[in-house]
Amino acid sequence: EMYGNVTINLSHLASRLIMLLLDKGQTAVDGETFHKILYITTKYIQKKPSVFLHRSLRNPEVSFGILDGTSEGLNQFVSSKACKDLISFADGKYEFLPSLREEHSFDAIRLENLIAVYANEMAPIREAGQALTGAMQKAPGMKKKKLALYRFDDEMASYEWQKEYFSKPRYEKINDQETATESGAPFLLQPKQSNGLGVVLVHGFLASPAEMRGFGERLCAAGHPVIGVRLNGHGTSPWDLRGRTWQHWQEPVRRGYGIMSGFCERICIAGFSSGGALSLIFAAEQPQGLAGVVTIATPVKFRNKSLIFVPLIHGANKLSRWLPSFEGIMPFRKNKSEHPEINYGHMAIRSLYELRRMVDTLEDRLPAITSPVFLVQGDEDAVVDPVSAKIILDNLKTENKDLVIVASKRHGILNEDIGNTQEIVHSFITSLIATSSDPISGQSKIAIDN
Repeated sequence: EMYGNVTINLSHLASRLIMLLLDKGQTAVDGETFHKILYITTKYIQKKPSVFLHRSLRNPEVSFGILDGTSEGLNQFVSSKACKDLISFADGKYEFLPSLREEHSFDAIRLENLIAVYANEMAPIREAGQALTGAMQKAPGMKKKKLALYRFDDEMASYEWQKEYFSKPRYEKINDQETATESGAPFLLQPKQSNGLGVVLVHGFLASPAEMRGFGERLCAAGHPVIGVRLNGHGTSPWDLRGRTWQHWQEPVRRGYGIMSGFCERICIAGFSSGGALSLIFAAEQPQGLAGVVTIATPVKFRNKSLIFVPLIHGANKLSRWLPSFEGIMPFRKNKSEHPEINYGHMAIRSLYELRRMVDTLEDRLPAITSPVFLVQGDEDAVVDPVSAKIILDNLKTENKDLVIVASKRHGILNEDIGNTQEIVHSFITSLIATSSDPISGQSKIAIDN
């Protein structure tokens, strides 16, 4: 009864898994297998309402890194002083050290073998144990697609978690003025028959996946598996966005690509506005399976010249936070959006500052991109200076690059399908399906007229 009320955390799961592997005679386990079992266990155990779970196993933003081995909580546990003589991690393997298998007295065990203590605390909780043993059985044969669906479930849970958190009364003054009515949730679309090329859609600054949904449905109808990622801080509350850096926006792009890898070996990323910048920055990492990148109305320079003052205002805001009665001289400013049903009506000065930082990073990363890149830009874009597209094109070193200019005074040329933008982008994506692979290097090839 006493142990039935224990709050299970990641250290409990990892410790119990280690002791079960030891019981099977294993003295080591590869990191990929270990992380996969732990991740699947968290998905199973989240469906067990009778088990008390620590926040780290309920909030996807905390547990996102379990599968890929970047979980801060797990890494801290393994490298802690209490575990340094029990387990080690090197060359992609966890090794169980001899001291882990030593017997200890009741009084000494908490000092000498913390892993055994955690494992013993969890042992009496039957449903938690069933989740772990079930994961051990299922993990080796689990299909990539099933794992990808679990990961998308985390994306949905993250959206709901953040939306609920930022609906608290202290945020309502700004929230009540918002006009967005479209869902801010990410989406995953699966065609009845896949053509083998997945697409990751990345929305723009202040918007949400709803901005890309219509185009995503068009691509899915053509046979493409599609994921519309939700950039951190978007689709919930301007207060959520205010606390994010541009690197936080980048994380869902990387995760979305990983999810789509469970459905297709070859993937195209298509980003609108700042989503295009994030797509290009990610492409510079040269991820496996990247077939090409599409960017639409992606900024390097902006029409709004007042953005040059953003670093000064942001700095003043940081200084003013030292005063307990004054949150900041200008924490938010009004946003006049082309699509108020999708976009935030307020933008944080800090977020504008992060936008500037992201654009600076983009220019530095462009030469590292090797995949095909296709750019589309409105000739009289009211938000992004059209010269941005030429700057991006000129700084790309890849030979497979192209730029199409459409006639438009509007920024949202993809969402509104101005100048047949959706068909222009779709044609490029379709051309990637027929791309052959180099039998020696395995890298994708496609010919695009410069």
